[in-house]
Amino acid sequence: MSIDSPTLGGRLQGWPPFIRELDATLSVHSQYVLSGNLHDSFLAPPAQVGSPARLLPLRELLWETLRASGASFMIVYDPVDGLQIWPDDGDELSDEARREAERLMGRLKPDDKPSLEALTRHMAAVVRPQENVRGAFVIDSASRIARTRPTWSPPSATSSGSARSCRGRPVRCGWSGRARSRSTTRWCGWWSGRATCRRG
Repeated sequence: MSIDSPTLGGRLQGWPPFIRELDATLSVHSQYVLSGNLHDSFLAPPAQVGSPARLLPLRELLWETLRASGASFMIVYDPVDGLQIWPDDGDELSDEARREAERLMGRLKPDDKPSLEALTRHMAAVVRPQENVRGAFVIDSASRIARTRPTWSPPSATSSGSARSCRGRPVRCGWSGRARSRSTTRWCGWWSGRATCRRG
């Protein structure tokens, strides 16, 4: 797929190939996992004819794509910032996104950091909507969410080369006398419409 070829629907010419593939397959695959350089900026076409091309962070790029596919809002969760509703520019579109999200999920507190059980309920409300509202749920850095409290023993930590706390900060390893840390792949997954939540 070249950068100039449109998706199956003819949309998003000039967008990054992975975004055009996502747009083309969104109607049949509603769950995705993205890994790699998720905090890079991506080249996108200009918003208006005659304007320069734009560099967008991944969240904005995903929102532009999902909005073109009919999404009313995008919920973003990460362990540090909690739940956020996109778009969040303080304009009329942002107010409408918040209203639509709250129709499905109930009243949300700003920067709410729900437990994993509450997060599961929020995801279920978006992927199996009780209302005719289409939204998306993005989990940023999903690989860093601990399902259980990790227990590190000196042999297992040294064999993998590092030890990491639940919060993703380097921990001091008493047996080595220095802090070790490792970089993990950052995952971003989202669910929209007709998806099923899988437990692993």
